[in-house]
Amino acid sequence: MSYWKKYTGKLFLKQWGVGMMRCDIKDIIRQKKITVPVKWYEVADKYCSYADPFVVSRPDGTYHVYAEKVTSDALDGTIELLSADHEMNIRSTQTILKKDTHLSYPFFYEEEGQTYFFPENAFGGPLQAYLLNETKGTWQLQGIVLNKRLLDATIVKKNELYWLFCTMPGPGKHSELQIFYSSSLLGPYAPHNTNPVKKDPSGSRPAGSVIEVDGELYRPTQNCRYYYGQSIVIQRIVELDADHFREEFYMELKPSDGSAYSYGWHTINGHGDCTVIDGQRLHFEPWQQLKRKLFKK
Repeated sequence: MSYWKKYTGKLFLKQWGVGMMRCDIKDIIRQKKITVPVKWYEVADKYCSYADPFVVSRPDGTYHVYAEKVTSDALDGTIELLSADHEMNIRSTQTILKKDTHLSYPFFYEEEGQTYFFPENAFGGPLQAYLLNETKGTWQLQGIVLNKRLLDATIVKKNELYWLFCTMPGPGKHSELQIFYSSSLLGPYAPHNTNPVKKDPSGSRPAGSVIEVDGELYRPTQNCRYYYGQSIVIQRIVELDADHFREEFYMELKPSDGSAYSYGWHTINGHGDCTVIDGQRLHFEPWQQLKRKLFKK
């Protein structure tokens, strides 16, 4: 089935969507499955996608979902704020970060009452950090964190050090895991002594924030074995220091055939009582796909 999807998928337009679930992401880890329904944000325009969602559960019971928005023709990624009510209905959307390059994966890290965002800008420049003012809805640039082009940069703190997981553009973008570490959230970061620490298309590239559950660290990763965005594989981190890294397969999350977005999942994140995920679905558009190939820069 995966081989079939890999090759027939080239005839279809792939649209990404964001789904919300009322559950603690830690319970998904403990139970090794999703037991609640996914509420998908429906977008009428099939050429418009929302992906890479991160969520903030707000004190008033509403939710802020930060995600990438992209149109199929332009591939012009922007960072959007999707505001959801108590019932997880998206009530409004607004662009909060836009550049001349493609932005995605708005990873954030909370520290000492501050929220820092590290959006991906791998095709436009190095990884930068922004300080969020949620009240005003503004982002203040803090500077360059790592002067490299990184895909899906994800940071976790362990043993008083910050560990940055990512892949890089190129042949190993889905398979070669890189790690950098620092004593400060905003850097400078040094490379792990054994980079790339892992080569595996079925569980290397980050797929969301690292989750701490009962003293263990679980790392969501993208399974791109047959095609991009096939499923999410959760890895349990077994060993992590400047000279060693080891993780092991823990579980896989993938959509059912009857799901609204059944072609694959590739990002999962949680905050409080809300977990968000993204999924992709297909629209038969062979001519549109051919046009993208012909005019691809």
